[in-house]
Amino acid sequence: VSGHGRALFQRPCRYSKLMELARAGRFEQGKAKETTRTAMGKMAPSLPAERRTIYRMLQQSEATWGAAVALRHPLGQGQYREWSWREYRQGAEEVAAGLRTLGVGVGDVVGLASETRAEFYIADVGVMTNGAIAATVYTSMPAADQVKTLKACEPKVVIVENEKMLAVLEAAGLSELDVPRVLLSGAAVGTI
Repeated sequence: VSGHGRALFQRPCRYSKLMELARAGRFEQGKAKETTRTAMGKMAPSLPAERRTIYRMLQQSEATWGAAVALRHPLGQGQYREWSWREYRQGAEEVAAGLRTLGVGVGDVVGLASETRAEFYIADVGVMTNGAIAATVYTSMPAADQVKTLKACEPKVVIVENEKMLAVLEAAGLSELDVPRVLLSGAAVGTI
């Protein structure tokens, strides 16, 4: 998770703890001998490796923490929009269902052009929940490079952050890609 992403999560990223465990040799046949406690004191039960998917881990997180804050997006002036683990899972399922409605199936590619924000994580996990592949572009790259990357991955759908980003990408050549466009926020002609 990038530095931008950490600000969205209520609890610090646990990847650093996993790396620490790996360096200390505390993994045994793909399972950690030690688990980390959350800020709320509950521990998420581990899944066997063969059942471990992003969606199942999200379900398990919801079962463990339910209404606790999973994602937090700054709105400005000290205000935040928060999503619980339940809302995170529901949002991912809604994205997956929407993608299926658009004809996106298992193994299909979905382009994703968004700054790091809570809706990005919901969309990203929704793509994976559908069994599709998320092809995310770095929005810090020039728009022409983002479009080149999106075209090269041959997506069935492109999810874009907002109208402003869509206009920039369309002007850089995204208009040549004949696939549905979905906006995470706002509305624009020809988008969902």
